[in-house]
Amino acid sequence: METTTQSLEVVASGSAGVRLPRAFYRDQADAVRYQRVSLAYLGAIYGLLGLAMAGVAPVWLLFLLVPPLYVRTALCAHELMHICPAGRVSFVHRLMMILDTPVGLGYREHRDIHVRHHQSPATERDPEFFQIRGGHLRALASSMVSPEWAFVRYVREKRLTRAWAAEASVRAAVFAALAWANPFVFLAYWVVLRASVGVSNFLFHHALHYRAGRYGTFRLEPSSPVDRALRMLLGAESVLILYEHPAHHAWLHVKARCLPDIQGAIAT
Repeated sequence: METTTQSLEVVASGSAGVRLPRAFYRDQADAVRYQRVSLAYLGAIYGLLGLAMAGVAPVWLLFLLVPPLYVRTALCAHELMHICPAGRVSFVHRLMMILDTPVGLGYREHRDIHVRHHQSPATERDPEFFQIRGGHLRALASSMVSPEWAFVRYVREKRLTRAWAAEASVRAAVFAALAWANPFVFLAYWVVLRASVGVSNFLFHHALHYRAGRYGTFRLEPSSPVDRALRMLLGAESVLILYEHPAHHAWLHVKARCLPDIQGAIAT
């Protein structure tokens, strides 16, 4: 079920066997950093939700702060998935408990989906193809229900495990408890979170793998104002995954911050 992490020295097929300096590749120090940073973001999300549910923080803060916190958490998880299988991350990371759906997938399953996406990007074999294919509105609608649809696909493909069942029980119990404790605040959190999930999935999948009727892997090339907004929202390092997405697919184990320097390193 769980794909074994490849050696950091192994390059992707698109790199034609060219090797880069070792410093370009993610390593265990990066894994530790991504786990710490993502836990900090998760802690901020939980803390903000808790303060809002207790009436200490205004609900409107959820609409302001949850989107950037969620996207940064998701991009940290993305980088972590390229380094660590589920057995090498904390239980909190395995849960991936952002409370986006009462029944959903965790780190192990999302990592499996992402590995298979890289193996067959933007094709019928790509498990993310349902939110890539078709026009913009269709893809956006699919992205909005991606947590549930990914679960349905796992059920149909009989990929669910006992480990998933145990982790899913924890997620469902916490989801139900918080929804019962303060329905109004939790609904506000859930609405803004689901909008963040849908829009970010649309951007990360459809916008990067569908262009003018063609499927493939493309760079995101925003205008200057959008670029500034994305760097503020995502961070200077994470935004490079979007801007250098073809390089990311060709060099799976290269750090995001090193993607713009690949061609220069090859030339030297």
